[in-house]
Parts: sequence; structure tokens; C-alpha cells
Amino acid sequence: KSGGGKCKLPGLVAQRSFEWIRLEAGSRPRQLEETLLAVPGSFPVPGDNIVIRLELTPRKSSSDACGTLKATELYVGDLASPLVLRGWCPGDHYWPEGDLRDRTLKELFQSARIPSWRRRDWPMITSGTKILWVRQFGAAKEFSASARRKGRILRVIEIAGGK
Repeated sequence: KSGGGKCKLPGLVAQRSFEWIRLEAGSRPRQLEETLLAVPGSFPVPGDNIVIRLELTPRKSSSDACGTLKATELYVGDLASPLVLRGWCPGDHYWPEGDLRDRTLKELFQSARIPSWRRRDWPMITSGTKILWVRQFGAAKEFSASARRKGRILRVIEIAGGK
């Protein structure tokens, strides 16, 4: 009645997560591999039909308001490590802007009722060991551009439809 699970049948895998059941022919490998990000640049997210576009702006700019476009602004200052687009790994955690504490992504996924099979490809941007941005959950508090007036601002734009 509750929870999740997986059942392997001849030529088919049935998996339950929350109120969804997924039937899949065999199991698929992880699709979102670590990708070094160049700014500016656009990066497709396999399996999700979205593109993550990165733009560097000198200061905070207004966010786009469009049904297929989501924009988040990050203060990146002088990050020494390269930016990396990668998928979720068990144990990942960060402090989302506007939240009261540091939370694991597993906890955020459960609160948002994200099915378990979508989590492995869930895009995030990291720098070294720090998570800067996670799809749907936004910027990390530490890198939020909302309180910054000067410095390098990275706009993370999520474009649905992969164009």
C-alpha cells in the first residue's frame, strides 16, 4: 500500500515510487554523467528534454517569466574550482535559499514527491564539493544572488523542450 519497490520480470522491470508505477524493458544505466561547464554555454539534460543554459552577468538582473523558462541567479564571485553539471548521488545535501536548514536531496525529493527513477538524472551544478544549484530546488543559500549587488552573477536558465 505504501513505499516503493522493484520487481524484475522476464524482459521487464516494474518499479513503484509514491503513487506511480513504471514499467521498463530492462534497466537503463545512469544517463547524466559529470560534465564540465563552460560559461556561457548550453547543456542538454538526457532523458528530461531540457537544456540548462548558463550566462555570466556583471550584476543582478531581472529573472525571465515564461512558462517554459526558469531562471536562477547565483553569486559565483571567484570560485577556484570548475563548474560541473552532474546528477544526484546518495548523501548529497545543501542549504536551499529560503529554507531554514541544510537538507539532503533525498529529503527534498520525498517532500516534492519526485519518483525514485527520476532522481538519478536530477541535474545540479557543483563547484568542488559544494552544490550551487539544484533543479526545482534552486540556488544554495551560500551562493544566492538575491542579497548581492556587485560581483559576477551566473544565470542558470532551464529551458523546457530542449531548444
